[in-house]
Amino acid sequence: MNLKTFSVLLAALTLLPMHSLSAGFKATLKSDIEIGNEWIGNIYKDYSALPDRAGLLNINFHSSLNYAPAVFSWWDYQLSMKKYSDYDFFDYNLHTITGKMLKNFGDWGSLEFKILYQSYQQDNYTPYNFNNLYAFPELKYYITDYTILKIGSPVSAVTYPNYILDFNSSGSSLKIIQEFNLFTTLELNALSTVKTYPEWKIFTSTDGILSSNQKSNEIELGLTLAHVMQKGQAGAYYIYNQLESNANFIDFGSDLTTGTGDESLINSYYDNYSQKAGLFFQYELFSKINPVISAFIKETYYDSRLARNSSGNFLQDKRKDTNTSLTASLSFPVARIDTTTLDLKISCTSETNVSNDYFYDYRNDTTALSVYCRF
Repeated sequence: MNLKTFSVLLAALTLLPMHSLSAGFKATLKSDIEIGNEWIGNIYKDYSALPDRAGLLNINFHSSLNYAPAVFSWWDYQLSMKKYSDYDFFDYNLHTITGKMLKNFGDWGSLEFKILYQSYQQDNYTPYNFNNLYAFPELKYYITDYTILKIGSPVSAVTYPNYILDFNSSGSSLKIIQEFNLFTTLELNALSTVKTYPEWKIFTSTDGILSSNQKSNEIELGLTLAHVMQKGQAGAYYIYNQLESNANFIDFGSDLTTGTGDESLINSYYDNYSQKAGLFFQYELFSKINPVISAFIKETYYDSRLARNSSGNFLQDKRKDTNTSLTASLSFPVARIDTTTLDLKISCTSETNVSNDYFYDYRNDTTALSVYCRF
């Protein structure tokens, strides 16, 4: 299913029930805003990025519509902004619209449509600007009372108006969820994705540029164990990912040779496989104090990339990265007036990437303090 076909189906499902709205129709609208500061460590061995401070602003609108019969939808809009004190190169605005339509079919299952649109603008370095349109239809079927099967087909189109990084992706997903009781689930998921780059051609060291477009195939397998508590949740997961490309060369072009972090735009382009294991925990303490903790370790092996030393010379060893991250946040209420609440949120993240490639060895410690208001 291509993106255009899916958009037509989504629009049809959205408009179909409108002629039969009844007294059962319900609509809600909520919003929240977060304002704060972020302190970023950003220490690379080659000093390509330095510590900085950023102001952040997040504005969210959440809506839900309950149609009849048994059709529900949720639509959200988010504006995220960051402005850095020293390196305005990284300043950005991100507009995100997400939607979800759900049609229940009784005891046997349901059909769900998800759609996402993003517009990212980095005004001081426009080659990074992009637009992303993503759509995901998924069918849910109850094999037994405690075993669920989900089959889906995600598609997306990403465009960079000021650079040749456009790509399209399509794939298939499969999920099997086993419910042990009302509170504990085990989920096995598999995802296969094909990405095509219409603006890139294959490059080989022997034949030069060929006529074929570059593309990559990606496979992801995951296992998640989750437990829901009365006032929180906890879980652990494992993800295996493998990406294969028909070419492993990229020319960033003269307009990006002086940019910082250009390769972050396509960091999953080169042949690689990775393993990632993590855990998460969230629990509401007394007086609605909410601590959240998450951590993961990820090892990535690049089959087609050689490591480099501090002089930029290639070594004989293939590049290998070990990435670890620990995030802890705490939010607690400050004031409440009717349905409006004001919370204070503190979060800390420590990320380390140990690489045998000198230019990818870094540590980044980030601390954020923000005020969070729900309306």
